[in-house]
Amino acid sequence: MSRAYARWGPEEYSTTRPHTGVIHFRDGVDIRVTDLPGIYEGANEDITKGRRVLRQTYRAKVLCYVLDMSNSDMFTGGRDAVADLEMLRKETNAYTEFNEAKPWMVIGTKCDMLHRDTLFNLDSLHFRTKARYGTDVPVVGTSARFGLGIERVVSTIRQLLYPDLILPLDRVLAGPMEKILIPQWDQFREQQLIAAGAGTEPPRLTKRSKQRPRRSN
Repeated sequence: MSRAYARWGPEEYSTTRPHTGVIHFRDGVDIRVTDLPGIYEGANEDITKGRRVLRQTYRAKVLCYVLDMSNSDMFTGGRDAVADLEMLRKETNAYTEFNEAKPWMVIGTKCDMLHRDTLFNLDSLHFRTKARYGTDVPVVGTSARFGLGIERVVSTIRQLLYPDLILPLDRVLAGPMEKILIPQWDQFREQQLIAAGAGTEPPRLTKRSKQRPRRSN
């Protein structure tokens, strides 16, 4: 999402310290994003030094919970993604009461690993999250390997952070194709008058007469 470089890998808890980057938009809006290490259950009680990670959420305006979709199938002995989401919500809200009122979203990673039913797990997470927390919670699937879903995550973060800055674009109604492809005589005449000057006739092209050389007697 940004130009910040950090060490990351396919294994869990590969991020060991916070990494901060800035997302620059064309209209001048800048959003600072911080990648935090993963936390365990009981992080609010400083288990595995979880409070050092949770204190970074104090200044955050939007919370993004990242879940692994390749290991979220509870029917095959994996972890339940909704249970992990509830654990993350519980720990962040228990650290400070301000986190409960902040807008948040869910990001599913490793959605390209189709042999582990990641799309099925993502759909299950989507509908179960909507049923528990309402339809206002965005759930976005991503793939860091192929760069899928990154633009949607960025646009969702901006919409949650600055909902008033994203304005719908009004479509311009197109005219008939004949007027676009084949210009009419009135349009051609107006262009000639504009090129020659308002209120004056366009210059006319005159044929030059070819004079034959005279023969001397």
